[in-house]
Amino acid sequence: MNTRTTPPPGHAPPPDQLRAPYADALLAHAGRDWLRLNVPGHAAAPDSDLCAAFGARVPALDFPPLLDGLDLGAHTPLDEALELAARAWGARRTWFLTNGASQGNQIASLVTPALGHTLVVQRSVHSSVVDGLVLSGLRAVFVQPSVDPGQGIAHGVTAGEVRTALERTPGAAAVHVVSPSYFGPWPTYGRSRTPHTPPERPCSSTRRGGRTSASTPRCPKGRWPSARTS
Repeated sequence: MNTRTTPPPGHAPPPDQLRAPYADALLAHAGRDWLRLNVPGHAAAPDSDLCAAFGARVPALDFPPLLDGLDLGAHTPLDEALELAARAWGARRTWFLTNGASQGNQIASLVTPALGHTLVVQRSVHSSVVDGLVLSGLRAVFVQPSVDPGQGIAHGVTAGEVRTALERTPGAAAVHVVSPSYFGPWPTYGRSRTPHTPPERPCSSTRRGGRTSASTPRCPKGRWPSARTS
């Protein structure tokens, strides 16, 4: 447990959300006295250039995937972390994506045609979402983000703008938004409803460099199928 983390008043998470099983397992694994013969090649050697640049702790925590006690086997610390993340986000299942989330954006676009042929999309999405639109053949209805005229930068879209887009597009299969924006602001979307649609439930979210792209199909009430982060 990270005892240095203090939640804001009135927003204390459930006790199980104060645990970080994968991080704890990683720290325990790094604390073992063992000879590294696998990748990465630096082997956490104390005289390596990486240690000189970042300190010994960073290379010591650099492990490849598929290790016993971390992410290999039944109900690993990684599995437990995924379950905690799913409960935190109200999702049915969660995946963590590493090295960027472009593949998650593309997968979300490729499976959306099972729900319909039109995607409501924030215009300032990552290019991987546009790639997914091309690959899937989806029709896009774009929602323009708000623009800060003083800074010349685009921020997020509001719940009202998403609701208006859904009212214009009653047959939309899903909504794809980015939060926070590429420049930091994190708008609050809530659950968008229109007279033509059942309650919206966020179906997936992919985090990329501090940003989260959420693809939201019209799911049955009370079901948030998935959430992903990297």
